[in-house]
Amino acid sequence: TIGNYAFYRCDALASIDFTSCTGLQGIGDAAFERCDALASIDFTSCTGLQNIWMEAFYSCDVLASVNFTGCSSLQSIHGTAFYKCEALASVNLTGCSSLTSIGERAFSKCVALESIDFTGCSSLTTIEEGAFRICDVLASVDFTDCSSLTTIAYRAFYYCPVLTSV
Repeated sequence: TIGNYAFYRCDALASIDFTSCTGLQGIGDAAFERCDALASIDFTSCTGLQNIWMEAFYSCDVLASVNFTGCSSLQSIHGTAFYKCEALASVNLTGCSSLTSIGERAFSKCVALESIDFTGCSSLTTIEEGAFRICDVLASVDFTDCSSLTTIAYRAFYYCPVLTSV
């Protein structure tokens, strides 16, 4: 587990590659908050990763992409985990078969967010309040593989002005 505030405000940190870190179980509160140079994160095949905690990547201004492909144990992306990551354009959750919830305002104010891939997210039950609030360029969301989805909470996609397809 990466502890709370472990890399808080590491302004020169540009990329994170945890590819195949099978023992990594969690990213703590504010662990990478305000890492101003952080542009990409790759968690591909981190099969032990279970939780991304609150504000883990809060306000990482240049973060453009996050890849969780094959994180089969990921259960929750907690509230405000990626809040105000204004350059974040894509989130790949392909194969996150244990993902059950996306927390309150988890991706809120990700104004460049164009795509979220939920392929294989068969356990996703809840998208909490404001999870994708103010995602200005998000045009479509495909929940086809989300067979367990029961709740899309209040204002989950509030002010997504170009969202035309769900």
